Amino acid sequence: MATPNLAVLGLFHGRRFVECLRRSGVARLVAVADLRPERADFLGKEVEVYRDYRELILKTRGRIDGIIAALPNNLHVEVTEEAANAGLPLLLEKPIACNLEDAEKIVKTVHAAKMKLMVGHHRRFSKRVARVKEALHEGRLGRIIGVNVVMTAKKIDEYFEEKWRVTKDVGGVLLINGIHDVDLLRHFLGEVAMVQAQTTNTSRGHEAEDTGAAILTFRNNAVATIFMTDNSPAPWYYEVFGEEYNYSYAINYNSYQFFGDEASLTFPGMDLFYYEKDSDAGWPRPIKQERLTVDRFDVIEEEVKHFCDIIRGEAEPRVTAEDAAESLRVILAIKESARLGRAICLDRSTAPVHSNHHVTNRDGPMPA
Repeated sequence: MATPNLAVLGLFHGRRFVECLRRSGVARLVAVADLRPERADFLGKEVEVYRDYRELILKTRGRIDGIIAALPNNLHVEVTEEAANAGLPLLLEKPIACNLEDAEKIVKTVHAAKMKLMVGHHRRFSKRVARVKEALHEGRLGRIIGVNVVMTAKKIDEYFEEKWRVTKDVGGVLLINGIHDVDLLRHFLGEVAMVQAQTTNTSRGHEAEDTGAAILTFRNNAVATIFMTDNSPAPWYYEVFGEEYNYSYAINYNSYQFFGDEASLTFPGMDLFYYEKDSDAGWPRPIKQERLTVDRFDVIEEEVKHFCDIIRGEAEPRVTAEDAAESLRVILAIKESARLGRAICLDRSTAPVHSNHHVTNRDGPMPA
C-alpha cells in the first residue's frame, strides 16, 4: 500500500487533518463525516460527505484504510468499537476518553481486536519537543529541578457552541487543553507521583472549569506548575507558535521554562541559559545564552505520516492507548484535587491501566 485512503470524522478540529491531507498528499481523503455537513462545503465533489460517521464506515468498507476521529470526547469508546469491528486502524484524538472506565474499555477493545490505534497527542510529533527531549537526555540542563507551564488563550464564542465543551465531565480547559501539557510533562520527566490543584468556572460561567492551576510532583522529585485559562487574550500557549500552525507571534513568548541545576531552557523558543563552568559559576556572574536550532516542520503532517506508517505496518504507535490513559489519569487526579481541596497521590504501581490502576487520595507526605 503506497498511499493509504483515509476518512476524517468531525470537521471542527478535524478540518486541520483534512487541510493537511489535501496540502501534503501523504494520504488520500476519501470521505468525511460531521453532524453539520455544511462544514464540508469547502471540499470538492470527489470527497464523500456523511452526517453519520457509522454510515460512512459502512458505505466506504473496502475503500478506506484508516480513520482519523476528531469527535467529542464522550464518543471515543463508541468510535473505537466501530473502527475495531470494521478492522480499521484509528487515529483517535486526545484525550483518549473522559474517564478511566471508558479508557479501560478502549484499551480492552484494542487488545481484543488486535487493533492499530494511536491517540492524537500531536505535540509528540513536534521537532521542538524532540529537541527538548534530546537536550534533557544529553544532560544539558543537569538534574531537572522543575518546570513552569502557562496555557493562556482567548477562545471565540463559536468554540463553545459545541455543548460537550462546556459540560463538566466531558469538556473544560483541563480535558481539552491541559491534557496536552500533562502529556508533554510525562514525556519529558516521567510519571507523576502527586498533584495539588485549584480550578474555577467563574470566568465564563459554564458548568466545566475555564481556569485552573496545578502543582505536579514527579517520581524523580522534579516539580512542575501549570496555569491554564481559555478566557484571556495572551500569547503564552504552545499552539500559537511558528511552524506548527503558521501564526505570527514572536518566538520569545514562551509557555514553558525548564529549570535544571546546570542550565535552564525556554520552550518553544529553545533558548538555553547557563554559566561558564568554574568555581564561581552562578549569580551574579554574567549568564550565557544559546539558541537550540530546529528545522521547520508541520506537526500535523508529521502525525499523519506516522499514522500512515502504522497502517502500512512500518511503525508502532508513538502514543498507545495505555500511554494516553496515564495522561488522562493525571488530569482526573488534578480535577479530584481541586474538588477535594487537597493533594492527591497517584497509585505508584506500574500495572497497566486495565489492571485496577486507580487514583487514590491519601493524607500525609508523599511516599518515598
